[in-house]
Amino acid sequence: MPPAEGIAPADVQAALFQFETDLANGVAVLAPCNFQEVSTRGRSLETNTRPGMASDFGVLHVATALHLGAKEFLKRSM
Repeated sequence: MPPAEGIAPADVQAALFQFETDLANGVAVLAPCNFQEVSTRGRSLETNTRPGMASDFGVLHVATALHLGAKEFLKRSM
């Protein structure tokens, strides 16, 4: 059972191992980007988003993806 707050240490280690494996196998890549430009784009996105419709972290993800030239977004099932 996970702790009352946060993520269980074993889950953190498993996620980190999977991320490192994905990097080593080319499934994931580290893409450098200009955070100032991402931040500016994020503020523009927030200005054009209805209040409460997106988290700050979500806006940052979208701004980064657009900055890096993403053409498609995957929809996460809940």
